[in-house]
Amino acid sequence: MFNLQKRLYKSLPIVSAVAFFIAGLVFGMSRDFGVFLLGMIALPILLLVALGCSIFGLVRKTHHRGVQIAAILILATPVLVYAGRDVGDQLRFILWASFHYSQLHQSQKGNPIIKTWDSWGMAGNENDSYLVVDTKDEIGSLTLANRWRERLGQSCEIVATKRMWPKFYIVTTYECPFDGVMQAN
Repeated sequence: MFNLQKRLYKSLPIVSAVAFFIAGLVFGMSRDFGVFLLGMIALPILLLVALGCSIFGLVRKTHHRGVQIAAILILATPVLVYAGRDVGDQLRFILWASFHYSQLHQSQKGNPIIKTWDSWGMAGNENDSYLVVDTKDEIGSLTLANRWRERLGQSCEIVATKRMWPKFYIVTTYECPFDGVMQAN
């Protein structure tokens, strides 16, 4: 029993810091308003628990390496939350592309709008983003992205663009979905 209790004390700082880190990853990558509200409550609580467990580990002198790892995870989480959305889009694209290689290959020859990538917002303030192909690989700026959109005959102004891979971009519109593109599932 004593050995189990000692192991538990040693792992508490790391386990609590990992929980905080994972919650930060989910909160940072999500655009869902419900996740945002939950994160506003859960992240501070998980931070306090992780800090408390780390301080408890230092006071009990149970496992300094575990406390050090926990401290690194706690300090890295705010950076992850801030960068989560960009990292999330990149990870989603890499995962999606690995399962849809033939669709990516064929899209360079045909329709430049591959699919609706994401949609978020509330009642009248929706954003839509699309995974698109630009064979000239030049729509990294909003000016060039809007020229590209005009050549396609789309009326929605592009408000953001992000390069995922050579010739592949995610473009975002505000309150105006592209015509003839199926909504994301």
